[in-house]
Parts: sequence; C-alpha cells; structure tokens
Amino acid sequence: MTRWAGPRSVGGGSEFTDIIVGLLRDPVADVRACTAEAVAHSTARTAAVADALLALLDEDDLGTRLNAAYGLLLRDDPRTGEAIERVGPLSLPGFEHDHRLHAFWTWKWDRRERSDAE
Repeated sequence: MTRWAGPRSVGGGSEFTDIIVGLLRDPVADVRACTAEAVAHSTARTAAVADALLALLDEDDLGTRLNAAYGLLLRDDPRTGEAIERVGPLSLPGFEHDHRLHAFWTWKWDRRERSDAE
C-alpha cells in the first residue's frame, strides 16, 4: 500500500499542479487558506502555482496573505517584494515570533544591504 506523504514530496506533474491551483482558487476561503499554508513549503514551484499564490494576496484573511507571500519568498519569485507589501504592516500584535514575518524582515534587510553596498 502506497501512502501519500504530503505536498512536499509530490513530484508536481501537470495534473498535480492543476489540482493545487484549483484548490488555491476554491470558492471556500478556508480551503484556500489551508492550501496556501501547505503549498508555501511544497515542491510545487510552477508559474501557475506562483500566480495563484499572488492572487491570494487580496484575501481578507491575514494568515492566507502571510502564507501566499511566504510561498513566493521561498520560491524566490521576483514578485516577492510586491507580495510582502500587499500583506500589510509587518509589526502585528500577536505575531512577534511568526516565522513568516521574520522571513519578510530578513528578505527586506538583505535587499537593503545589497543596495547600500552598490
């Protein structure tokens, strides 16, 4: 019996990509939110998945926006800066130790350091 080990280990063929993109565009907000959280860390790194993550930055739910932007950051997507800005303020009460916000601050700091060095 073969067991599914989760989205991190799936190869990411076109059928898999279509399913993931469909879930990221699902009419139910909770489905989009859970999928964004799982996909942020996944190996599904196609342009279609990145585009679907970008579209989630218009969601009302902060967690969904955080996961969408984090997923783009982990993919080194050129739209990461825009995504981080669309998340909203990065100083959020209750999120002081959030790994995604830490990654956003680090990403911004690294870019600032590089531009200062030039």
